[in-house]
Amino acid sequence: MGKISAMTALTGTGAATGDKLPIVDVSAGTSGSKAITMAEFLNAFGTVNAAGTALTGAGTATNDQYPIWDVSATQFKYQTAAELLQATGVTIAAASALTGANHAVGDLFFVYDLSATAVKSVTAPEMLNVWCSATINATAMTTGYHATQDFLLYSDNGVAKSITIPYLADALNALVTTTLTGANTATDDTFIIWDLSATTSKSISRAELEVAMRNASIAAEMVTLSGATSITAALHGYRTGLMTGTGSSLAQTLPAASGTGVKFRFVVGAVNTSNHVIKVANASDTMFGQIDILDVDSNALTAYPAMSTDDTITLNGTTTGGQIGDWIEVQDIATNKWAVTGKLICPAGSNVADPLSATV
Repeated sequence: MGKISAMTALTGTGAATGDKLPIVDVSAGTSGSKAITMAEFLNAFGTVNAAGTALTGAGTATNDQYPIWDVSATQFKYQTAAELLQATGVTIAAASALTGANHAVGDLFFVYDLSATAVKSVTAPEMLNVWCSATINATAMTTGYHATQDFLLYSDNGVAKSITIPYLADALNALVTTTLTGANTATDDTFIIWDLSATTSKSISRAELEVAMRNASIAAEMVTLSGATSITAALHGYRTGLMTGTGSSLAQTLPAASGTGVKFRFVVGAVNTSNHVIKVANASDTMFGQIDILDVDSNALTAYPAMSTDDTITLNGTTTGGQIGDWIEVQDIATNKWAVTGKLICPAGSNVADPLSATV
């Protein structure tokens, strides 16, 4: 046999699995020159490679090269680690799904560890745990980026599957229609909840959830207004705004009236002789209704109507009310219209005056 480098290359369709390659059998010593077919060589290569020393951790790199048999060209070629991962991803996407009884929690999935620059494996439960944590902390996909063919991963009794957005919506609707009520509920029924402080999912019993919701509701009923504030339905609607600021005129500016029906209640928490003010957002909005003031000196009650031009309520701490406990309630009843009512006290030594005016 001449020099290998001088031989004609056997490529493409000229190669066959029965072609033989020279090989030295080191276990046979000096008489170890033998032949091996292409098919035998491929089998041996796979066996030796599987039993070899793994290249892991810092020893791997994305440009590491792996031998691969190109079936279409019937010859060996090589791929980098990055190319191999990309090709493997395409293969996995086109593969038959492993479902039902064929699946086990110990099944392994390939994953590329960026921190270690190495291919590693992860079990189904580990992958689901990581995926759930990553999903909760991920950037939200909002309406503008959402498509009906988008799909989500989920676990079907321990089996990882995917579901499109429309099918998920149908499934959620089906769940919602079945209500757990009456005798079927129990105080120890549990709900899944995400603990932001611990960045992990936990469970809470129905009884604990009821207490938490009640406490949150009670805490939300009172909002402290220590300075000038732009009032909003989201932060102040159907709640009591406790006006505690003093030392300067402090305006609580209502949102524009549009007929939403939202109510705002204002209670004086500290006397401000520099004025607590409640006013509309624009020159088109006005107030309708009446505010009553009790004169402590005469024990007489005076009612002041809100005329079609009034848009501001001023509590000066004396003649127009503003004692601790005084309150004003307003409701958005229509476009440009606020309904107002209230109970105020004019302290001893002062004479009552109209708290309503047009200033906006």
